[in-house]
Amino acid sequence: MPRPGTLSSDATARRHLRGSLDIVGRLGSRRLQSTSEPSTSAVLAEYACTAYNGCMQYTIRGIPVAVDSALRERARVAGKSLNEAAVDALAEGSGMTGSRRKRRDLADVAKTWKADKAVESALADQDRVDEDLWR
Repeated sequence: MPRPGTLSSDATARRHLRGSLDIVGRLGSRRLQSTSEPSTSAVLAEYACTAYNGCMQYTIRGIPVAVDSALRERARVAGKSLNEAAVDALAEGSGMTGSRRKRRDLADVAKTWKADKAVESALADQDRVDEDLWR
């Protein structure tokens, strides 16, 4: 989220693109006299590249219904747009937010199995094949 009084990268990119279109319009309306001035297409290409890199856009297909629902819920709860919630989720998932999500490991239960005759007996019963069912 941009700080108050600053432009977001999208707004900055739009401003650059508008500026490039103004320049192209002015350059295109008169014949270029000097070879030291960049061509209209060069100016447009430079500004378009800046605008494109300033507000990278993705199209993501095949979003599972459960992911869509969770993302929409996340946006609703946070009072954000779906796009903002998606960007936040991508940043968080890629590790770019600076804070790591707390993950649960099983180190506290690993290697704690204790042999129990009743459990072993129950597991052995489950491993027994009923020949009548397999005919």
